[in-house]
Amino acid sequence: MADILDQAQVDALLQAVSSGDIDNIAEVAQTQTAENVAVYDFKRPERVGKEQLRALERLHEVFARNVSATMSSLLRSVVECTLEEIEQATYQEFTLAAPKTTCLNFLSAQPLEGEVILEINPRVVFVMFDKLVGGSASRTLTPDRPMTDIEWKVLDGVLARIRTQLRAAWEGVGQIKFEFTSHETNPQLAQTIPPNEPVVLITFAVTIAGEESGNMTLCLPHNVIEPVLNRMSNFWFSSKVHRAAESREYIRSSLSDAPVRMTAVFNTATIRTRDLLQLKVGDLIPLAHRENEPLSVLVNGKLKFRGMPGIFERRNRKALRISEVLPGHVHHEPEEKKL
Repeated sequence: MADILDQAQVDALLQAVSSGDIDNIAEVAQTQTAENVAVYDFKRPERVGKEQLRALERLHEVFARNVSATMSSLLRSVVECTLEEIEQATYQEFTLAAPKTTCLNFLSAQPLEGEVILEINPRVVFVMFDKLVGGSASRTLTPDRPMTDIEWKVLDGVLARIRTQLRAAWEGVGQIKFEFTSHETNPQLAQTIPPNEPVVLITFAVTIAGEESGNMTLCLPHNVIEPVLNRMSNFWFSSKVHRAAESREYIRSSLSDAPVRMTAVFNTATIRTRDLLQLKVGDLIPLAHRENEPLSVLVNGKLKFRGMPGIFERRNRKALRISEVLPGHVHHEPEEKKL
């Protein structure tokens, strides 16, 4: 094959002969041929397009913001989770880059086949554990040991919240049900995926209380996400309106079932300290409240209604009939009893 000239070399040869510059023919032919050559590494094939990577980036930026909010609420500390990097690699490169003792979590992704992997740096894991058991966020040295069963159990709440946010982030792509299937601490023992399998690695930087920080990496094998890659390019904008309507309905239904405390307040009474010290069982304290005077009705400490006390006939229970709805939010603090 080396003795056969391609069209570019033939054109270069004819041009050199016409110009009399026959000595530079090899250099010209080599230059024109090199312009059409692209380097391709078969050990690291890039199977995910740039547009699909950008869609994955947008999707997991939302995931990172939601994780920040839910983890701050759980740990009672400011937790910042930001997307740091997204790249294509092989599964072997992922396992070699992970710490020798880490927190590996395998998740099924029904109806997709296979598993995705969530790796959390041990420094972040042990700080979370300390916060959940009442410790501080600062740690001088990360233990160089696998996690115990108790530590895994305590961190179940953290992992459950992360899984919930992962489900919510992927709803625009499809109804993918992420569920934890197993845990591992040694990356070299987690050989459920072929070493040369292409994967997408999404790395997040996690900072707790502005001091301790570490990485959290989501490993998406190509054979798992391949069935939904074609939806990645246009799912973002098509699902946004639909999700907003669903969110409003969900918030409305949740608020309608939220319990509130309603209190009916009588006018207060005033007695002397001498009389207070002489009170015994059976004594009566008259209230400065007339029989036909409405009561103040407070909802979670705010004056909202006026009402008349009574009895519900069917069940012979005390009741309150609302006689007036007060506009606005009027704060009402019951008067202290004067002694």
